[in-house]
Amino acid sequence: MSILRRLLKRFRSDQRGAVATLVALALVPVTAVTAVGVDSGRVWVERQRIQTAAEAAAMAAAGVWANTGTACDANALLKVRENAGSEATWTCSTTGSRYDGVITVAASKTVSAVFGRIIGHQSTTVSSTASVLVGAVSSATGVRPNALCAANTALTAWKAGGYSSSATYRIGVDQSPDGDEHDHGHPSSPVTGAQVCDPVAGNWSMVDYDGGSHRIVDSQRWIDDGYEGDVEVGHNYSGDPGVPAPSLDFNRILGQTIVIPVYDTVTGTGSNAVYHVSSFVGIQIVSTTLSGPVSGRNVTVRFKPVALSNAGCSHGAAASGVVTWRPCSLDGKGTCS
Repeated sequence: MSILRRLLKRFRSDQRGAVATLVALALVPVTAVTAVGVDSGRVWVERQRIQTAAEAAAMAAAGVWANTGTACDANALLKVRENAGSEATWTCSTTGSRYDGVITVAASKTVSAVFGRIIGHQSTTVSSTASVLVGAVSSATGVRPNALCAANTALTAWKAGGYSSSATYRIGVDQSPDGDEHDHGHPSSPVTGAQVCDPVAGNWSMVDYDGGSHRIVDSQRWIDDGYEGDVEVGHNYSGDPGVPAPSLDFNRILGQTIVIPVYDTVTGTGSNAVYHVSSFVGIQIVSTTLSGPVSGRNVTVRFKPVALSNAGCSHGAAASGVVTWRPCSLDGKGTCS
């Protein structure tokens, strides 16, 4: 009996050893799968961070480029590390110009494995590329009701100079006998010539954005604060016949940089005038003469480049120095053309 007991005891001991061995062997792939799963989760999180970092840096750099002309600003690109950590690196490049171009930021980061080293996997590199389009504004809010013909010789001279001139231009309010509006440049260097846009007698191209009945009241509010709705390129807007009038006050905005629409055609006259908006331009109104003989009424302006952070953006559209920016591609998804 004792011999039988000893044999049973030895059998049980051997069985437990075999089970322990099997369990140990089974834990190897389980541990490997767990390690890969945990590290894969970490890599996924870091990949999301690097995507956010690349896009944030590209957007910040695009804003600086549009506002100042500085491409790939170093401080803006620090958004990569702010969002992805100090180990992240990046490159930055641009195509085109600050008025119609694309800025691209490529960011990357090496993620060290925590458990993957058990199976010989040391690290994973995550990367992302974000591109932002800087281009002409296609729609904007806060636009003032004064409008300017695209063929105005003061405007075309300023555009031809690369949006860099700080000269002032005196733009006449009156219409010439043959229906053309005259404009003149700075007295020391006059810019003369007739407009080719169809004329609207009695207007310095004041537009009525909402078609309301209180036009002078609306015009003054929009002069002071800008139109609260969207003004869009390619849309038609009614004219305000009889204005600008002496009752309109421009004093509050003298010296401010404001945005006004540019029109390429106008049809009808008086209350039937319709302006077709083709772009936007930034100006500073230096002075106005809106009283006295109609032939002497004028507005003196200085053109200014403007960057708007919250506006519609259009690549390759007609430009007059007013730009904005928007993301156009992330990791190759999306088009910037």
